[in-house]
Amino acid sequence: MSETATDTFQLGFVCVQNAGRSQMSTAFAEREVERRDLDDRVGSSPAARTRRITSTRRSSP
Repeated sequence: MSETATDTFQLGFVCVQNAGRSQMSTAFAEREVERRDLDDRVGSSPAARTRRITSTRRSSP
């Protein structure tokens, strides 16, 4: 199946055990939405910010 400019798809992220991966995946997806000028019309009810432990884990090597 080939993709065209009018094809649409849905993408969802699920985080196992609140490890922070869904927040990271969301950030990557949001970057691509902006970079590729895509339409983003869906969402659940994301928190205003991530928990401190999540931010710490994301910045660790």
